[in-house]
Amino acid sequence: MKDIARLIFILLWMSPMATIAQSLLSGVVIDAESNEPLISVTVSIKETTEGTTTDLDGKYKLSLGEGTHTIVFSYIGFTSVEKEVVVDGQTPIVLDVALSVGTLMGETVIVTEGRYEKKLEESTVSIDVIGQQQIESNNVTSLDEIVKKASGVQITDGQISIRGGAGYAYGVGSRVLFLVDGQPLLSAELSDVKWNYMPVENAEQIEIIKGSASVLYGSGALNGVINLRTAYPKGTQPYTAFSMYAGIYDQPRIDSMRWFDPKVNAAEIPMFSGFYFAHRERLHKNVDLVVGGNVHLGNGYYRGADERRFRFNFNTRFRVPQLDGRISYGVNGNIMYHEDGRFFMAKDMASNAYLNLDTIYRDRYYSITIDPYLTAFDKLDNKHDLRARWFRIAKVQPGDDSEADIFSLEYQFQRNFANDWIVTAGIRGQFLNVNSILFADVNAHYTERALFTGGSFAAYAQVDKKFWNRLSATLGLRWEGFVVDTSFIPALPIVRAGLNYEASPNDFIRASFGQGFRLPSMAERYFNERLPGTFLGIYPNPDLRPETGWSTELAYRRIFRGKNIKIYADVAFFWMEYDDMVEFSLGSYAQGPGFSFVNISKARIAGWEVSTQGEVRIGKVPIRVWGGYTYSFPGDLSADTSKLRDPGVFIGELFRTFAEGVERADYPNILKYRRMHTVRMDVETELWGLTLGTALTYNSFMDHIDALFEYNFITPKLSHFRLIHNKGYWLWDIRVGYRFNDKQRINLVVQNVLNEEYASRPAQMGAPRSFSLKYSHVF
Repeated sequence: MKDIARLIFILLWMSPMATIAQSLLSGVVIDAESNEPLISVTVSIKETTEGTTTDLDGKYKLSLGEGTHTIVFSYIGFTSVEKEVVVDGQTPIVLDVALSVGTLMGETVIVTEGRYEKKLEESTVSIDVIGQQQIESNNVTSLDEIVKKASGVQITDGQISIRGGAGYAYGVGSRVLFLVDGQPLLSAELSDVKWNYMPVENAEQIEIIKGSASVLYGSGALNGVINLRTAYPKGTQPYTAFSMYAGIYDQPRIDSMRWFDPKVNAAEIPMFSGFYFAHRERLHKNVDLVVGGNVHLGNGYYRGADERRFRFNFNTRFRVPQLDGRISYGVNGNIMYHEDGRFFMAKDMASNAYLNLDTIYRDRYYSITIDPYLTAFDKLDNKHDLRARWFRIAKVQPGDDSEADIFSLEYQFQRNFANDWIVTAGIRGQFLNVNSILFADVNAHYTERALFTGGSFAAYAQVDKKFWNRLSATLGLRWEGFVVDTSFIPALPIVRAGLNYEASPNDFIRASFGQGFRLPSMAERYFNERLPGTFLGIYPNPDLRPETGWSTELAYRRIFRGKNIKIYADVAFFWMEYDDMVEFSLGSYAQGPGFSFVNISKARIAGWEVSTQGEVRIGKVPIRVWGGYTYSFPGDLSADTSKLRDPGVFIGELFRTFAEGVERADYPNILKYRRMHTVRMDVETELWGLTLGTALTYNSFMDHIDALFEYNFITPKLSHFRLIHNKGYWLWDIRVGYRFNDKQRINLVVQNVLNEEYASRPAQMGAPRSFSLKYSHVF
């Protein structure tokens, strides 16, 4: 480790010894339509990692060596521009550029993989990107509604799984780390994602990494990362948007499941309404302000599972004018009050599937994040980034109040060397404090709370290098240590490596390997709760061991591009291994029958994914496509040590189950609560202001579940429901939008058009057909 640290230190501070003749290229980048300067446009030398970004006035400066160079100007939402310049090494050059809003899908730029901007096709891992247009056209009221449309992604009870990496776990714990502007945002108590807390109204782009990303992001990124990037002002003109929406759920398809009668009690009709607002403005040459919010009022399609939320968020950015904006700082924040009803299991799956076993329990809580930060560039153009976060979730109901806090601080250093080296290194510390009734003695009748604390410290480094302008390579290392109450849990150093080879300007081959580590959440260790309406409980397991694992993939990406086409097509083969995997398991424990989180010795998940995203124009008509097919075989190696542990046997079983399709018997040697086949496909077109879109979703049968569900111990008729729905389910959505002018738009979305009857997990019915209407106005 000392030698590695010494090498990193040398790389960070050494500079090229030779001096070469250079000319200064400078200019201004503006919006072609408004003539406003564009801030933070990426200005780079093609086929290198050298570049810069525009400042507050849209100005840039870039030193170039003697010769001919192609300069690329790229900005999210705008069509990239390439300009060729000839440099003599002495004469300054001025080059002003105007960027236009993209008519075809522009250059897709990502930051999550390496914490710096790079083209999507140059990534060494599988990444899906969701843009503002997809969020807007789908009438999204909570972020999970759009994220679950990505290929290979499933969300069950709010818990996300990528390529079968997780099953049903009572919504507790996450192997996918959620980030907002690069900072982790999982709750301290449950280590889950609060989807409705995310600032959808100010979302600029969502990036989904598939596979372990623990080197840069730490525990919780064992199965992948989702990064929500928020928007900032792009010029001197303020941006203000307001949207209001309303929707209603139809009656279930089966008469016996219909639980509400609008003629008897209109107040019970499952419907929702609300509004969003967003404002982004440069208040002063050196001050940016972003604010937004959401009010949502809804009666759930489960009886009594109603929701009320009120959210407000803000971002600020201040630049030090004396240093030309090379130092910026600010405070970001988000606060929400939320009420909702907690649905667990259906009363029965024949006539009362939308009624809970017992009275719906209502949660009332508020959440708050405060994020101060500082970013500075030194004289050598090294980037220094210091970010802190306080994230609190507090229940506010008498007799059941609790507080869960996370405090984190991270420093990151990044240097871009002239010879195509990028070095990123940092340290991060985190402290957790949880005082919750959920962890109290289950026999204490909810009168006492339990206090638990924890923390972690990590150091990491990653080196990115481009060789011969074709081969991109990544190598990273991380060490992290954890404290849970008084116990110290060290993690072994983990590594990440990746390659991306540009076989041609349109063909890219990539391979990656990444190790991961996940500390079980407080809830997985100490959850102690009776399940209402049942004889079961969820019991603590303080001896739960951390998960370790690795993932690898081999993939090929092809870009079909021309004057009227730009489509990404991607084929990826993946393999994931887990040791001490944590699963939510039914059993008989010392406290009684019920569930607990337990370690299984070993798990292996492998499969493939075929995906696409892009746009084709037929005349003036654009056709946008997004989606893919994913097959994953989730092997439980602890269940059959004599067979599936052998890689050859495992591969044979993987192909055999694929060949047999969805009409197959239950396999006892696969992980529970997984779906092997998923399909996601979305197609949209637009003409004369009218937008038409349709989406298809397929989830195959959930093969292996606990016997509690199979034999109707709690929910009657469940086994019969599974017997007649043993081929999975298809859902079809349609949407229609009309743009009155550049400022006003209306969208109608119909989900589950055919009103299919399906279960998102055992004893939990999916949503019936729904209609939603949204009006948006940009001022």
